Amino acid sequence: LVSLWGITVVEESQPGSTIATPLADTTTAADYAFIDGEAFSEFYNPLEHTTVMIGKRAANVAGSDGRLYTISDGSSSQVAPDWDFNDGSNLRLSTNVGGSSQMVQEISSWSGINDEFKIAAGIALNNQIGVVNGTAIAAADTSCLMPTGVDRLYFGLRGDGGNQGSLTIKRFMFYPKRLPDSQLVTLTS
Repeated sequence: LVSLWGITVVEESQPGSTIATPLADTTTAADYAFIDGEAFSEFYNPLEHTTVMIGKRAANVAGSDGRLYTISDGSSSQVAPDWDFNDGSNLRLSTNVGGSSQMVQEISSWSGINDEFKIAAGIALNNQIGVVNGTAIAAADTSCLMPTGVDRLYFGLRGDGGNQGSLTIKRFMFYPKRLPDSQLVTLTS
């Protein structure tokens, strides 16, 4: 059974869900997607993987660390990768194992509000790299561990449920292997 109540167009400073209720004019909350369970763990490769996202940052919410996407165990201590807008003005890719940072690559003074971006993360044991719009942020980190128990994919939200981001996702790709750096550059160019 499907009910269609109508359509409402609302101009907002950032994307959100708007639901008309009989008690209030509107109820608005941040949107995020959380993928959990067997369906994700069946294609997720804990030893190595590559993710690519094409999207747009919609707003800088109070200058905070808005998330693009995170793959984790539901905490912030087992994460690979974690893309975020560090302090609202930088673009950062990081991985974390047992609460210790393994790899951090960052572009300073990168706001990208309303600009389409293409990002990729190549993740493997002792071989992790971030690529933005066809350019590697830094050389691949060759001394980093891989997290354990990782089985969840979050869009616009940190693995522990904090630091919500405001973004539009055009495309997301997941490869169960670490693609070569040259291929990451091509995919994000």
